[in-house]
Amino acid sequence: MATEPSIAIVGGCGHVGLPLGIAFTRAGARVTLVDTDGERVAAVRAGKMPFLERGADRALPEALATGRLTAVPSLAAMPETEFVIVAIGTPVDEFLDPA
Repeated sequence: MATEPSIAIVGGCGHVGLPLGIAFTRAGARVTLVDTDGERVAAVRAGKMPFLERGADRALPEALATGRLTAVPSLAAMPETEFVIVAIGTPVDEFLDPA
């Protein structure tokens, strides 16, 4: 890859955004995870998964070690990127159907 694509994922420390960010990092992209949940951002920065995701306990520290994955707590801290992905949480009911 001649240049690394740059991607920001808003809602990036959640169940969709974080695994997606790890996958993009593994593919060679420079990824910024943007999330207003400070505890999740801190956990990700420390290489700790904020939720259970099979294989991610190993993959997250590896992605961080490349220097291509970062997490920030606000849009104001987001660098300029080529692409922005917005990962919106979808609430579900007791049957796991979208509410």
